[in-house]
Amino acid sequence: VSLLHRVSVLHMEGDPQLSSWKLVINERNPNLKEYIYYFPKSSFSCLNFLKKIWGFYIGMKLISPPDLIHANVVHYHFIWLIFQRIPYVIAEHATQYHRLDELANAWLKKLVFRPIFRSAEAVMPVSLDLGQRLEYFFGNLPLHIVPNVVDTVRFQPRELKPRVFNFLHISNLSKAKNIPGILDAIKELNQGGFQFTFTIGGNGSREIIEKFRSQHQLENVITVLPPLSHHEVAAYMQRAHCFILFSDLENQPCVLAEALACGLPYISSRVGGVEEFTPEFCILIDKGKTSQLISAMTDMLHAHPFLKSEILADYAGAQFSASAISLKINKIYNDC
Repeated sequence: VSLLHRVSVLHMEGDPQLSSWKLVINERNPNLKEYIYYFPKSSFSCLNFLKKIWGFYIGMKLISPPDLIHANVVHYHFIWLIFQRIPYVIAEHATQYHRLDELANAWLKKLVFRPIFRSAEAVMPVSLDLGQRLEYFFGNLPLHIVPNVVDTVRFQPRELKPRVFNFLHISNLSKAKNIPGILDAIKELNQGGFQFTFTIGGNGSREIIEKFRSQHQLENVITVLPPLSHHEVAAYMQRAHCFILFSDLENQPCVLAEALACGLPYISSRVGGVEEFTPEFCILIDKGKTSQLISAMTDMLHAHPFLKSEILADYAGAQFSASAISLKINKIYNDC
């Protein structure tokens, strides 16, 4: 957004180690300035709710009166927005709306979030699928689909890749990512005599992966990575031949957009908004169907010589680059 507009960011963060409020100001570029309030976090969520609203109130006094408020991912304290005289828009990418009815506090979120969404000038989910979930819970909304942005300077194709075909998976390694399903497919493919390697990493627990690798003697096939920086993620994507995402639940995953920007084709389960942003050379399969994953991986191994990484990178640039997203958001701002 700061490519085209002057932006002030307000953010509140609780810290139980603090005894008083702390303000940190960061100037990211001439058009972008962050104001982050750290407050003493209480064990009482209601008190934290009030502190966040108070932080917005005092924070607004530090910045020039805005023409528009761009709220990112709705929380309870965003109820503050409906009492302002300033129009606001909402950007939303949370996966919780795919399982909201399963949450213990679903009734409260529906009660509080409904007027927040309904009073917005525009609601910008990262996929139509997410937008439809929002409308299911909150009624008709002024939807405008805006996918996640990708740093296409950092994430771009690399011409030289390793000789041995490499599958890659990077995530938070949570239950929803169905890591056991991927590992089972790797085992079956290896037993089929295919020559390949599999690299997996992220910021979650790697215990199940290490145990599986040892149990099935796959030390020469599976490489397990520690948590990675954004720069390191890009480097591993540039060296890989195919990305795998076998999730049970997603919206519009940043990791798939980043893979495309690197010219990296992917295999993904057909969940959330994934299908809305899947170009040629990528394969979609049903969630939880390991047999389909094995078949898709086999197809990728055979199709590799014919894949066109530049087509994928061009698609990512047109859909997810900072310039493309800024123009899309700018049009929405002007229409508000």
